[in-house]
Amino acid sequence: MLVQNNVSRTGRALNPVWPFAVPLIGLPVWWLLGVWQLMFFAMAVPMVVFLLRQRSIAMPRGFGMWLLWLVWLLTGLLVMQVDAPGTVPGINLNRYASFGLRFGWYLVATIAALYIVNARRVLSSQKVVQAVAWFFVSLTAGGLLGLFAPDIDFPSVLQAILPDGLASNAVVNELTRVRSAQVQDFLGDPQPRPSAPFIYTNAWGFATAISLPFFVAAWWVRGRAWRIAMVGVLVLALFAIISSLNRGVWLAVLVAAALAVVQAALRGRIRLLAIAIVLAVAALTLVVFSPLGDLVTARLETGHSDAVRGNLAATALQTAAEGSPVVGFGTTRYVLGTFASIAGGATDACPSCEPPPIGTHGQLWLVAFGAGFVGVVLYIGFIAGQFLRYLRARSAIAMASSTGLLLLLVTLPIYDAVGIPLYLGFIGVGLLSAESLDPRPSLRDATMPIWRNVPVLALCVLVGGLGGFAFNAIVGAPVTATQRVVVPAAPLVPVSGARPSTLDSEAIVARSTPVVTAVAEELEIPVTEVRRSLRISAEPNTRVLLVTYEAPTAAQAQRGAEIAVAAFLDTRSALLGRAADDIRARYTALQQQLDAIYQEIRPLALETQRGHLWTVLATVTRGWTEAAEILEQTEEPTEARAISEATVARADDAELVRVASGLAVGLLFGILLISGVDRRLQRVGDRPRRRIDLGIPVVASASPEDLSVALRAISAYEPIAGLVSDPDSSRALRLASGLEAAIDTVSRSGARTLVVVDVHSRARTLRKILAETRQAGLDPVGAVVCRHKSPSKTWWPRLRKSM
Repeated sequence: MLVQNNVSRTGRALNPVWPFAVPLIGLPVWWLLGVWQLMFFAMAVPMVVFLLRQRSIAMPRGFGMWLLWLVWLLTGLLVMQVDAPGTVPGINLNRYASFGLRFGWYLVATIAALYIVNARRVLSSQKVVQAVAWFFVSLTAGGLLGLFAPDIDFPSVLQAILPDGLASNAVVNELTRVRSAQVQDFLGDPQPRPSAPFIYTNAWGFATAISLPFFVAAWWVRGRAWRIAMVGVLVLALFAIISSLNRGVWLAVLVAAALAVVQAALRGRIRLLAIAIVLAVAALTLVVFSPLGDLVTARLETGHSDAVRGNLAATALQTAAEGSPVVGFGTTRYVLGTFASIAGGATDACPSCEPPPIGTHGQLWLVAFGAGFVGVVLYIGFIAGQFLRYLRARSAIAMASSTGLLLLLVTLPIYDAVGIPLYLGFIGVGLLSAESLDPRPSLRDATMPIWRNVPVLALCVLVGGLGGFAFNAIVGAPVTATQRVVVPAAPLVPVSGARPSTLDSEAIVARSTPVVTAVAEELEIPVTEVRRSLRISAEPNTRVLLVTYEAPTAAQAQRGAEIAVAAFLDTRSALLGRAADDIRARYTALQQQLDAIYQEIRPLALETQRGHLWTVLATVTRGWTEAAEILEQTEEPTEARAISEATVARADDAELVRVASGLAVGLLFGILLISGVDRRLQRVGDRPRRRIDLGIPVVASASPEDLSVALRAISAYEPIAGLVSDPDSSRALRLASGLEAAIDTVSRSGARTLVVVDVHSRARTLRKILAETRQAGLDPVGAVVCRHKSPSKTWWPRLRKSM
């Protein structure tokens, strides 16, 4: 077992697992106080202090891609106030707060993973997993609380003492409110859906699914009594999960179970496989032969939020592709209108009529919209790479960690991972690296080439920005002209009593073929280009259409908008005229027919005085009167009119997006270029250093002609198994040969090995030598650097030194 306690520099005992235990195990207390999510940020501080005290901060293998993702994410600050197509325009400073909160969670997750890796010698992985397991137990209790006491809803201690203006903020309310469940009736009757300690059921379910594998891994190894208790907790958790009506969580749990079964089968762990199958059959039986089965069936047959989710996903991808495919828009945006109507929006009577912001219903859509498609590659590439890298790991902790990463991938289109789920996933990243015996790169190794070559990086960024500016100059920044048109409700179809037109039907007329053709003929451009340039939107909850035309010049944009409005008004007037003429013709003819019937029956009714004839006369009279009223209504004015001049605005956002994209691409290219070149061409160096890049101490620095310095230094490492030298360096080979002859009488035993390299040996060669030495079962404990008698005159060392 690993050592579980460490002694701080002040001499006080310190349990290195406490930064995880405090927010995870203390969840119930922090929840009531309203600070439980803030505790994850607070506990990141001692983790950072610990990391800063390390001589070299180790990273999981492949962690460089995640660091690139964090850097790439910061480029979103350049386009934070850009108006994304189809979203509410205007400057909104709240976007920075939203971005800051999400980026803060990314940093907290990063710190947690690095802390686990660097504290691996004193931090028990089992203790970390146990903390997550108790967190799962708390989530299960919260789920049951939401089912049996769904009415719990009150301000936490923190929310009660905050100013009203701050406490009512949506984000603050979500972080500090004490609520046990969401009560929704999309199945017909009000149904409590557990959410405690979160506000939303989806967040509760996702965190429960991610922490479940860690719970099984922690309690399975603790003995028979703990395993029995584990089964009991899993049954309760399954009951809460099914009752939550959360299909994404159902999918995640099924994927986790399937992965456990497959891994057990591939590793020949028959007992574990049998237990997993028995538990799966028991769970399936519980669902099928209990009321839960009907609940599952009803939920699967009820789409509920499917349409909204689909619209948000499609809008996120389309808007990012059209407006900013490289860097995205930094953070979320609100949709202009609703998916049901271009004039829709929230009102006092229906505050929920406004759709959720783009990017809030799936991590994939959030990353694509906020960080562009390059960000998607970096984010998914890192998580998928970590999952595949450690897929063959055999320990229960590694299997649980891999399962958590898989669930982050599976739920990409369904849930936002930023927050607790991402934090738990990165605990898995840290545990996988800590459990592995593979060498770990250091943060210094990853970042030092960048710092050494800042001028090169700055040049790449500058070239990228100039490229984006040049591209914008060639393509041109588009100009838009918008004209406002008030459109009264009117019958556009020749049917009496038909529903009056909505702004959506009016928008169809505004983009109809006659309007587009009129603009194309006047501007002498193709119809397809007009369809791309003409956009119709509306002011929320009004009868005002916004007709926008985009063109290369201000004059053309203004002319296009004015022509489109005029053609729309003419087309609409013609439609209304034809509809009114048709109605008048039909109802005038009807009046004439009824009048003829009246004139024919009235004398007969007066002569015979029969009651049924008078009834017919009354019916005929009523029909004639109704036709007259309809004819009178067709005379009412329902004409639309322009209420403003065409307002011209240059789309500076397009220029900003292109320049920002160029800067971001230049930054990414520069980092990759420097890292690749430095990795291939970096030399050991002609100055003796305390450590070479991979953490191997410099034992001695001597020339091949002067072996005495090296012999005195390596005596402290005896006995040694031997020397390994750089085969591409004649000087290193000669120094190693001299050392071999000089220490030939020393006992050769153990696994200690010294590496002999030249000051001009490439760091890439050194890494290869170290890897091959370790694979051979030897332990490289130091390096002997072969110096030259005179400084090198080659261009590369001098260029590196100057940089």
